[in-house]
Amino acid sequence: MLKLLKTFVAVLSLSELDTLSVCEILHKYCADELIRQVTINCSERGLLLLRVRDEIRMTIAAYQTLYESSVAFGMRKALQAEQGKTHMKNQVIIFTCYS
Repeated sequence: MLKLLKTFVAVLSLSELDTLSVCEILHKYCADELIRQVTINCSERGLLLLRVRDEIRMTIAAYQTLYESSVAFGMRKALQAEQGKTHMKNQVIIFTCYS
């Protein structure tokens, strides 16, 4: 528990991290400590908690990847729309000149 407290103080003293990063780090350390304590009492429960923790991390990583790719897709579509808009304006100018 003392090690966890020292880690907590060390993480809070890091000024370059934003609030979300600090929360993620603290949740990671707290979960690891909880799993460690549960494993001491019952190894089967500890192993199950490890599997749950790993599944959660993989799910979060998958959601982050999905989010990043959807943002990139949205940016590409917005760029294509802007280019299409410019092309259509040029077409309108051409057609109005020949009318």
